[in-house]
Amino acid sequence: MKNFLSKTFLFDGLSDALLDDLLQNQPPYILEFRRGDLIYPTNNTPEGVGFVLNGRCEIRRTKSDGGRVVLNILGENDSFGVLSIFSEEKFPTQIFASINCKILFFSKDKIIHFVNNYSQISINLIKFLTSRVNFLNNKIATFSSDSVDEKLAAFLLYEVSRFKCCEFPFNVKKTAEEISVGRASVYRSISLFESNKIIKFNNKKIFILDLEGLERITK
Repeated sequence: MKNFLSKTFLFDGLSDALLDDLLQNQPPYILEFRRGDLIYPTNNTPEGVGFVLNGRCEIRRTKSDGGRVVLNILGENDSFGVLSIFSEEKFPTQIFASINCKILFFSKDKIIHFVNNYSQISINLIKFLTSRVNFLNNKIATFSSDSVDEKLAAFLLYEVSRFKCCEFPFNVKKTAEEISVGRASVYRSISLFESNKIIKFNNKKIFILDLEGLERITK
């Protein structure tokens, strides 16, 4: 447990002694979920921060037509629920188990206790929230740009951060819906990126060949 927590953003930089103290005095909840289960929010899961011990989860948003969009995929050491600690508003997303998984939870009261008593945890939270602001700014850039090339480049950079690699599944129809452009426009931008050797699109997968080139398109 201690080794796992030391790899999460919240407890980064804490000594073994401090982690031992936290686990002894503020122990977490551990819950198991099967594929397809709603993980958060439910009446059975505590309000607070969850960490994926093992397995994989999906953050989904329900659209006005009842369909669902996958916003992010969470794997081992990834977290959710941080923003709910500091906001009274309910967020329009849900988290589902995409495969069987085990989640470690720290309740809202425990997180607030950590913030009040451990300066390093407070710093870690500030760093995390700053990164979320940067992430949301990038998402805004994706939708506010008039250029399809810029929108697609921003979206692909987001997918790189989401999958944590430069190779990932890619669906033209879903991408076009996500960035609010036509499929023909997405294909044209893909063709341009391929001709400039920035990406390779093959068998429903994208391979990022020039990450810096992709970043230049968005600037």
